[in-house]
Amino acid sequence: MRNMTAVFKKGDALLECLDFMSRVFWGPDPETCTEWAENPGFTWVNPLVPLMESPFTEAFRELMAYVKKFPDGASLYEHLESAYVRLFVNTLEGISAPLNQSCYEAPDAPVMGPPAVAMKERLISAGLIMGENIHEPPDHLSIQLEYLYFLLDKALKRENRGALTEAATFAGDIMSPWVSIFRDKLSAETNCRFYPLCASALCAMLNFISVTLAGEKDPAELHES
Repeated sequence: MRNMTAVFKKGDALLECLDFMSRVFWGPDPETCTEWAENPGFTWVNPLVPLMESPFTEAFRELMAYVKKFPDGASLYEHLESAYVRLFVNTLEGISAPLNQSCYEAPDAPVMGPPAVAMKERLISAGLIMGENIHEPPDHLSIQLEYLYFLLDKALKRENRGALTEAATFAGDIMSPWVSIFRDKLSAETNCRFYPLCASALCAMLNFISVTLAGEKDPAELHES
């Protein structure tokens, strides 16, 4: 078992990584791509490297090298936007990897299936309201990532054991199974390696949150820096 004090000394980096993943799977925008192109090192990942397994660190190492290939934010945005639409939104051959958990329940599963209903109930129970500008089902990957961020942030700032336990359970029991399939569906993508690499890093991250946080016993450690 990893030293939990060490883990939560890295709490801000963990939250920033979740924020990064949420932004990735909402889809690219010019401003964010300019930010990434100007700072392709993703230096906020560094504190997590000693704690994470190799799939996480290797994926981010490749991500850094990949982003550095683009001379500016505009070219990065054009590349990522084209791939995002093809992989996740609309293509004649069919979407490679849907971004909603319900789509992984069964063949021809409805978009608003039981996972979407359950996710909506979680959000309501937590007092969270989806913005009017969000038109995706509640079980969209980025919404789930933002909910996980909410739970971990609550645990870090309020020493909330319940939020910590829920975060570990949500990451391991709810997200990991379908996100692993999502990652596998993207594994054959060669034209744009950005999204497969992010999916690989995300799977490792969810496993880390599930396995490591499940063993946390002293919420007082959450405020250490």
